[in-house]
Amino acid sequence: MSSSSQENQGIVEKVQQLYAQGELEEALALADAELQQNPDSHAALFARSLALTFLQRYTAALITLQTLQQTAPGYPQSAWMRAGLVRLLEGELHPSLPENYREALQQEPDNPWIRLEYADILKAAGSSEQALQEYQKAALLLPPPDPLGLEALFKAGCTAFALGNTEAAIEALRQLLAHSPDYPDAQEMYAMLTTC
Repeated sequence: MSSSSQENQGIVEKVQQLYAQGELEEALALADAELQQNPDSHAALFARSLALTFLQRYTAALITLQTLQQTAPGYPQSAWMRAGLVRLLEGELHPSLPENYREALQQEPDNPWIRLEYADILKAAGSSEQALQEYQKAALLLPPPDPLGLEALFKAGCTAFALGNTEAAIEALRQLLAHSPDYPDAQEMYAMLTTC
């Protein structure tokens, strides 16, 4: 990575640090100042969209991300962030969401957070079979005892149960309970499935 690229990437980290310190307006001002100095900086555009998201200016953040994706289509995490903003602004059933998440997964196929969100979108859209596959993939990418892995297993179990796939539901819940015996509702569901 060139020193210019490293400096530009540093702007994202600085914006995140300001956010962690509760300095939201300062984060946006920093990103805007970087864009004035470096109008072609993809990192500064991404940092600006982050800052706007932190400030809950979601429409402006989405517009900034769209600009970034036009100039740098494969910029890391931009497709995922755009998908999340569309989900937030338009709801889980917005017709562009599955494609937005597929694009995000093309950029980051091993990102379990994207897989889990994509599975939620698929389930909300009535594509439960695909959702189950994505929950299972997310659980493999972040195995228990990671909380996200536990959530993915629980959602896989619930989705499999709703599909009538008792075997897959039992297996997901068995794995979950092996790592987290007190996971809410998992014990009851597992007992119900294994005593039928």
